[in-house]
Amino acid sequence: MRIFYVGAALVALAAMMSGCATVTSPKVVGTTEQAGFMRLANEGAPIFLLPPLITFEDAKNEQPLTPLPKYGSDHADVAMATVVPAGLGEAGMRVLTVDSLASSDLGAVGDAVRRLTEESRVLVSVRKDKSALLPALKQVADISGAGVACVQTVRVKVGSGAMYDPNSGAMAQGTNSTAIAIAFVSLTTGEVVWKNEAFVRYLPSSGKFEKAVKMLFAR
Repeated sequence: MRIFYVGAALVALAAMMSGCATVTSPKVVGTTEQAGFMRLANEGAPIFLLPPLITFEDAKNEQPLTPLPKYGSDHADVAMATVVPAGLGEAGMRVLTVDSLASSDLGAVGDAVRRLTEESRVLVSVRKDKSALLPALKQVADISGAGVACVQTVRVKVGSGAMYDPNSGAMAQGTNSTAIAIAFVSLTTGEVVWKNEAFVRYLPSSGKFEKAVKMLFAR
C-alpha cells in the first residue's frame, strides 16, 4: 500500500508541475507564416522600426508605475532593442530606424516618430481609427522610403510572483505578467498587415520574457 501511495503522489506531483509549466510558459497568438509577414520577408522589404512603447502598471488597480530596474525595465529595453531587429533581419527584411536616417532629416521626422510611438497601442489595434495618425505615418514614409512600420508594445503588470509552500503543498499563481504585441502597419493607410502577440506570467527580468519576444519570430 505504501508503494501505491508514493507512486500516486509522484503522479500527482508530475501532473501539477506539468500544469504549472503550461500556465507559466510563454504563449504566442500569431505566426510568421501569415501572408503579410511572408510577403515582406520574401521581398526583403525595408521596415521602419518604431521605438517600443513599454509601460508598467500595478496588477491590482492598473495604475501606472514608474519603470524601474526592479520591475525589469532594463531587461525589457535591451531585449526589445536586440531581439526584434534581429528577428526582422533574419527573416530577410531591411530594418530602418531613426539612426538610419540622414542627420538633416532627424528634426523633420522626430516629432512624427515620437507621436507614433506614443500612439503605438492605437496603431497595433486592427479596430481603432488611425486617420489622425496618417500625416505622421506619411511623413515617416516620405523620409525613410519604407512602406511599412514595425510597431512594438510591451505592457507589464507588476504584482506578485508564484508561490509554493513545501510544508503544506499550497501553490499560488503569480500575478506578474507581461503582454507583448508587434505589428506591421502600412505607412500609407494605417492598416495592420501583420500582427503577433505573446504573453508570459513573469516580469521582463525573467529569461522567459526574452524567450517570449523570440517566439514572435519563430517558424
